[in-house]
Amino acid sequence: MSDEIQKVLISELPIVENPSRENRIIALLPGLSGLVDIGKLAGLTRAGDVPYVSPLEGFEAADAQAAIDAILLAISNPEVAALRTVGDAAGNLAALGGGGRFDPARLGSGDPSAGTYLRGDGVWAGPPPGDVRLISEYPITEAVSYLDITEGIDATYDEYELTFHGVVPASNDAGLLLRISTDGGDNFQASSYLSAAQVASSGGTNTWSASTIAHVLAPAFTNAGASNSAANGGVAGSVSFRPNGTSARKLINGEAGYRSAGLGLISARSAGMWDGGNAAINAVRIIPSSGGLAAGVFRLWARKKNA
Repeated sequence: MSDEIQKVLISELPIVENPSRENRIIALLPGLSGLVDIGKLAGLTRAGDVPYVSPLEGFEAADAQAAIDAILLAISNPEVAALRTVGDAAGNLAALGGGGRFDPARLGSGDPSAGTYLRGDGVWAGPPPGDVRLISEYPITEAVSYLDITEGIDATYDEYELTFHGVVPASNDAGLLLRISTDGGDNFQASSYLSAAQVASSGGTNTWSASTIAHVLAPAFTNAGASNSAANGGVAGSVSFRPNGTSARKLINGEAGYRSAGLGLISARSAGMWDGGNAAINAVRIIPSSGGLAAGVFRLWARKKNA
């Protein structure tokens, strides 16, 4: 080969077989057709001190990504050099970051993360107002005394909703209660609640249930508590609250349906608050009125801030 720099079409280069290594780089070369200055490959080496020689005969790539870097370093065409820096406001392609991998931060402005997406205007942004997101899931696969949710409730979102289904109490005729914490779960308030639940049953009983020791999700008066038979489906429902701020009490709203111990099917709607202060809620505890929790699934959801 002469000293004159020769341009070659990558798509015309031979595929080098190497049974002991993956030469995936060869499959990517056609996409760089006509862009490599073979003369500038002289002297470049990679793992095993294997030289890149024209026309890449004997080329081996222990690391396909390292080979891609070598090809990009050899590019001299100014129009193609932008491959390493595109992704700007002009609407260019994604830029290559460290190790030759795409750098999402160069796709647009803002912060690329698990909580953002790239909008059509090139901005990384959070979900739109009202978007509902699953924060965490808590399946109960063995009996527990209660369930504490101490993570994920904070000022990131305006409103949180805890949904539940198949919640089976360990003891028959047990209610389902909620207590709040304002110190991350170190202490759960056990007094000063204003809670009321409207109860209707398929057996014709329509009444109210109130509590000052917790927020009532499923009432616990005689025969109105949930059946402890999994065959009856357990308790299903939801409870929502807006936990943030310190200027007012935090209203808690819930609803639940289940087969009771003795009054047939129960429908309960509840409203309440902890009346002991205005501190932000940052943890909740689900606790039965007696016994423990034998089964069920709880999911914590959140709605994005309106502004």
